[in-house]
Amino acid sequence: MNLCKRCDWLTLGAVQMLLAALGTNGSAQPASEPGAPSPLIMEARYTAVPVKIDGILDDPVWTGAPAYPLTLGGDRIARDGADIGTPVSESSSAPKGADGLLDDDILGLAGGAPLADRQEPITRQTDVRERGEVRLAWDDANLYVAARFQDSDIVATGAADQLHHYQLGDVLELFIKPDGQPGYWELYATPSGRKTSFWQPEPRPQQTAMDCVVRDCGLRVAARCEGTLNQRQDTDTCWSVELAIPFARLLPEASVSCRILVARYNYSSHLPWTELSMVPRLSKTDFHLCGEYAVLKLAR
Repeated sequence: MNLCKRCDWLTLGAVQMLLAALGTNGSAQPASEPGAPSPLIMEARYTAVPVKIDGILDDPVWTGAPAYPLTLGGDRIARDGADIGTPVSESSSAPKGADGLLDDDILGLAGGAPLADRQEPITRQTDVRERGEVRLAWDDANLYVAARFQDSDIVATGAADQLHHYQLGDVLELFIKPDGQPGYWELYATPSGRKTSFWQPEPRPQQTAMDCVVRDCGLRVAARCEGTLNQRQDTDTCWSVELAIPFARLLPEASVSCRILVARYNYSSHLPWTELSMVPRLSKTDFHLCGEYAVLKLAR
C-alpha cells in the first residue's frame, strides 16, 4: 500500500527466520487484559545484506517483508452505531486528572499530551485517521524496523537523544520484552532522527516516567520527512524511519525469544487529538501491556 507520493515499498523475497517461533518458552508472561486475543505473530525477514540505516526504505528486504498496519486500541473501536460520532466537549463535567486534563479515556489520549490548539469536539474513533505500516527484518547481528506514516503535520521538537520524545512531538515507540526477563526495552525514534533507549525494570500496572532507566542498546536511527518539520501552518505528507538494534545488546542470550510492540504518537494541528496507534492491537491504549505484545518470529 502506497502511503505517500514517491514513497513506494520495493519488491523482495526471503522467508522464515532464525527462531522459527519466538513464542513463550515456559516463562511467565505479564498478565494481559481480560478477554484479550491470542498474541499476533510478527515475522521479520532475513537479509544477507545489512540494511542501510538512512530512513529511505529502499533496501530489497523491505519489499517482501510483511507489512503490519497500525491500528487503534480496543478501547477506541466503536462497537455500535451509538458510539460513533458522539461528541464530548471540553466543557464536560468529566473527571480531570492530576494534569488538569479531561479524563484520558474520554479524550482518547491514554496518557498522551493533547495539542494546545485542539478545538474540535472529541468523538470515539473507529479507525486510524492517519495510517502507518511497519516491517521487520534481521541479519545475524541486528534486528531492523522500518515504518512509514501518513502525517499531515510532522512535529518533533526534541533537540537531543535520550529524551521523553512522546512529550515533544511525533514518535515511533518500539517495545521489546525478552521472555523470562522481568524488564523490557522502550525505544524511540523521531522524524528528526533523534532516539532514546530506556530499560523498564519490570512491568507494573501504573507505569511512570521515573520507572525507566537510560540504557545503551546500540540503537541506530535515521528518518526522512516528506514535508516541513515543525511548520504547523502547512500540510505535510509522510515520514519514514529505520531502526537497527544489535541482538548482542538486545537479548541476554542468543536463544532467548521475545515479544514486540510498535506504537506511534501522532501530533497534528489537523487532527482533533493526539492519535495513538499500534501493532499489534492491544485491548486498551496502554503501551505497557506486555502480555499482549506480538510474538517475534525470525524467518529465514
